[in-house]
Amino acid sequence: MPYNWTEEEAEIARLGAIADAIEVAGCRDLGDGVERCDGEPGDMWSVYFHFTPEWANDPNELRGAMCIADRNTLKEAESYAAQLAARFTLPVNLFV
Repeated sequence: MPYNWTEEEAEIARLGAIADAIEVAGCRDLGDGVERCDGEPGDMWSVYFHFTPEWANDPNELRGAMCIADRNTLKEAESYAAQLAARFTLPVNLFV
């Protein structure tokens, strides 16, 4: 099954402006959801925006990280993360 989903551009722009990092992690497709599997084999690679602090009254309700794209391979996910990092001047953290 191909994994090539990307959040809409308007949402990428909004979230990128308030994120403090980008994360790339392997994920398992559970059929009715997706489970992140840091450091373990997965079915796909997901790209996330990371948000700090993870405060309880976050007005955007973005506590921690939000998935913004899925890719088939680590190389594809790293490439997209690098594009976002350059665009928003954010560091990339790999969880492989």
